[in-house]
Amino acid sequence: MNKLQRAIDQLDLLDYVERHVGKALSIIDESEVLTFCPFCGEQKGKFYVNFVKKLVYCQRCRYGEGLGIVQFLSDVEGIPKKSIIERLVGQVKNSSNALDEALDLLISGVSVEKSDPLLEKAGAIELPDGCSRLFMGNSGVLMTQAENYLLNRGITREQGRQHEMYFVCKGYFRRRVLVPVRFCKALVAFVARDVTGRAEKKYLNPKGVSQALWFFNWDGCSRQRNIVVCEGVFDALAVERAGYPAMASFGKRLSLVQRKLLGRFEEVTILYDQDALSDAYDSGQRLAELTKVRVGILKKGDPGDSDKATLVRVIESAEGVKSPGFLVDYLKQL
Repeated sequence: MNKLQRAIDQLDLLDYVERHVGKALSIIDESEVLTFCPFCGEQKGKFYVNFVKKLVYCQRCRYGEGLGIVQFLSDVEGIPKKSIIERLVGQVKNSSNALDEALDLLISGVSVEKSDPLLEKAGAIELPDGCSRLFMGNSGVLMTQAENYLLNRGITREQGRQHEMYFVCKGYFRRRVLVPVRFCKALVAFVARDVTGRAEKKYLNPKGVSQALWFFNWDGCSRQRNIVVCEGVFDALAVERAGYPAMASFGKRLSLVQRKLLGRFEEVTILYDQDALSDAYDSGQRLAELTKVRVGILKKGDPGDSDKATLVRVIESAEGVKSPGFLVDYLKQL
């Protein structure tokens, strides 16, 4: 089996469709669901997604007939098939047998110390050239600009040092603050945020790395019993300043791997942006099969822009995702 086929086999198609197309409207059986067609605009749920066979088909416009899954991903995202293939193959490279074995060990409860030698090799990448550590006493106009950007967003110098933040001075990620993503000490991803205000894209990520496998600040939370999960890095850092162990999931939906990892905690509180409450609810419903889940409801904005008092109030008052009290509050916000 070649790498592309392995990547397709490993693809969580149901999760992908919910991220890029919409929520499933009905379940046909344990392997197939119905949703809206993203191509012809059909609104009655005639778009079939078989997430076991990796097939899609619209009864109205017949999209999917004779097409492969790579073409579907290309059409949904509006990018060339070549880019889709490169990404899928890259994900296989970073989801090697070593990584699969490492995740299995961790999920099954094997201690982190015991797993370290294996985990340090699983999916590890390197920092780009031109990185300099921030908040370490370095001088220079650009370094000062980067540090001031973080301080203005509420990041403390202690957080900058604790999470080993960098400034990239050259190359593809130049003029960006880089925040490493580590899994049991191994660097597995990073987030590079523009600090100039002039870049076309605010955030850049390493090519060929699937963030859906990881959490920001996993190492800082893995020994905790109860944790808070946010969407973005700066959200998680704000919650951390409020006094809670917090991680970032890099998106509004939790992947299958992320849900399995979260299942090892006794309780997970999901705190997404105010406009992503429905996504928090959906992710919470899925995760509740593995552990106790609460969902915090922000009245406005996102955690990264909220003050400490607001975050404490919302987190402490968060109710179980399946509780009647939460459902009432949830429906009020829709």
